[in-house]
Amino acid sequence: MAADLHIAPSTVRTYLATTYRKLEVSSKVELANRLSSVTAAPCSEVDHASIISELAPSLEKPLSREMR
Repeated sequence: MAADLHIAPSTVRTYLATTYRKLEVSSKVELANRLSSVTAAPCSEVDHASIISELAPSLEKPLSREMR
């Protein structure tokens, strides 16, 4: 995954740890259980702008380092 995104493996681990903490899970099994219990909204109802605005700040710093 890190190679595909052109970021360090440690960055991927950091993002995963942050995601786990925000979702209050501690393993892939817990994550899968949490996601299976959530009903996904149809694509037409997903607010892509709010998702992007929420994720953008966490991606800006690593991307700016890569561009140096």
